[in-house]
Amino acid sequence: MAVLAGVFQIVIRISGSAPLQPRRSVHTGSESLLVRVMTMPPAWRHTDPNRDDTERHGRPSRYETSQAESEYPVAVERFAGRAGSLFADDIHVSAEDEVGAAVTAAAPVPAPGVTLVVDWDGFGQALTASGTAIFENVALDPARIKPEPARVPYAMAFFQPVHPATLVGIGRAAAEDVARFVAERTRGYSHGNAGRTAEDPQIQAVVGRVRGNAHAAGAVVLKAAESLRRAYDPHQAGDGTAADRTTTLADIEVNQAMSVVTDLVLEATTKLFDALGASAVKVGLGPDCYWRNARTIASHNPRIYRDRIVGAFAITGAPPPRHYRVGTA
Repeated sequence: MAVLAGVFQIVIRISGSAPLQPRRSVHTGSESLLVRVMTMPPAWRHTDPNRDDTERHGRPSRYETSQAESEYPVAVERFAGRAGSLFADDIHVSAEDEVGAAVTAAAPVPAPGVTLVVDWDGFGQALTASGTAIFENVALDPARIKPEPARVPYAMAFFQPVHPATLVGIGRAAAEDVARFVAERTRGYSHGNAGRTAEDPQIQAVVGRVRGNAHAAGAVVLKAAESLRRAYDPHQAGDGTAADRTTTLADIEVNQAMSVVTDLVLEATTKLFDALGASAVKVGLGPDCYWRNARTIASHNPRIYRDRIVGAFAITGAPPPRHYRVGTA
């Protein structure tokens, strides 16, 4: 538990530092197109008649390929990348083998045949870069191709909290900055409650709310991390029944956390402006970066679907999905 909590503490701290500066860290992108790996004469054959439309809109596509002129099999010719692809060290590609079984392949970046197109212009959190990645006859080490059931069953529950942990870091940085901005203000309002803004109880309440939201969001994320330990232990012990049950509960806790943390941080990064006045919108001060970064992260992981997943589980016991892919547009 200490190790898992420590991982997300690190993410929180990194995300709360220098929000306007891009930071380099290990990233894993994932694909938005479905591919099929086949055994056939060396050749590419695209089986989707709407290829261009597919690539533009992220619809699932289907490819057939074969053993290439390489010691490694080819994975996929082309796909449109998802979150993090432009900064990824590995891009995970979902595929089907010759018998239709689902597999995943981790393609290293950079690699021969992999082209990353810098076409992402999101207004916040630059490292979410969901740009286009083009694969052309990319050879993969067979050791990097695994059946999906062989993946760690709680992998999604582990990867997903990275977004809310990032939101927590943004919220904490926003709380620290708004307190500092208020403390440094020398002018107040004629209709305010004190001569100095820092002594105005209504302004103090706003700062307190922002700080409280950030604190609560952090507590929720670290609490969700505990559920990952409960899923990890039976998996390591080989107890399949317990592992499946605890993984489901971990997924639910993470989904709950994502929805609540998103609400808390978006409210905090909006409400902070109530304590600062019109001067806060000047470009030089820049507190808008917190809202833009939080909004971008939240948009990559829509909370409305998290609420639905949790509600369905609460009402019917329906388990949450273990894997996510982009569907038809």
